[in-house]
Amino acid sequence: MGRGERPALTMETMGSAGQFLPSVLLQRQERLKLSAAQIAGLQSIQKQAQADCARHVHLAMPAQQAANRLLEATAPDFAAYAAKLKEASAHTVEAQLVMAKSAVAARKVLTNGQRQTITARLQARRQ
Repeated sequence: MGRGERPALTMETMGSAGQFLPSVLLQRQERLKLSAAQIAGLQSIQKQAQADCARHVHLAMPAQQAANRLLEATAPDFAAYAAKLKEASAHTVEAQLVMAKSAVAARKVLTNGQRQTITARLQARRQ
C-alpha cells in the first residue's frame, strides 16, 4: 500500500456476496422497491460496518508503513518485517470480515423476492 492508499474492500473483492453489501443495496433501493424500514435497517448496518471497517484500515496502515521502513535498513530484519506484515494483514482480514458480516446482515433485511432479484442478476451476468 502506498501513502494514502486503502485496501480495496469492495463488491468486486467479495465476489457474489458483495452484491448484498448495504451500500450496494441502498444504491438499488428503487429497483428493489425497498420499504422505509428496510432502508433504515440497511443504513444502520452500513453505518456500523463503515465505522468498524475504517478502524481496522486505520490500524493496518501504520503497521504496513512500519514494515516498509524496516526494508530501508542496510540489513533488514526480515523476522520483524514479517511480523509487521502479519499485523497489517490481520487488520485487513478483520476489515473484510466486517464487510462480509454486513452483507449477510443486509441480505436478511430483504424479502425472498428481493434476494431472488439480485441472484437472478448475478446469474445473468455470469452467462
